[in-house]
Amino acid sequence: MKAILAGAIMSLVAAVVTSGEEAAPNSTPKDKAGPANELQSYFDSLAAENKLSGAVLVAKDGVTIASKAAGVANKATGAPIVLNTKFNLGSMNKMFTAVAIAQLTQAGRLSFTDTIGKHLPDYPNKEVARTR
Repeated sequence: MKAILAGAIMSLVAAVVTSGEEAAPNSTPKDKAGPANELQSYFDSLAAENKLSGAVLVAKDGVTIASKAAGVANKATGAPIVLNTKFNLGSMNKMFTAVAIAQLTQAGRLSFTDTIGKHLPDYPNKEVARTR
């Protein structure tokens, strides 16, 4: 179950990072067998125990296989979190960028000492493009 959940979280992260498009909450296939049922039951149990405050959507090949939204989106109004609630990520994006840079460095695709200009030769601010 932990491996499935870890994969689900990575799919969720990828969806959040790669697009601002809203997920299609009603795209769940009719036959939700095996891991999909297990994930859905797990998400439902977290929500029932008030251990989920947010939105989770797991998709494979563009089709939703499990999803759940729970909690309060706005404490002042009491508006609930729904699957298409937009969240302010704030500085959390910096963590994803740092991990991506470390992975690219580990794969030999860039170095921590590379300049912006090395990878973006047409970068408009030439002074910034030359600095590390």
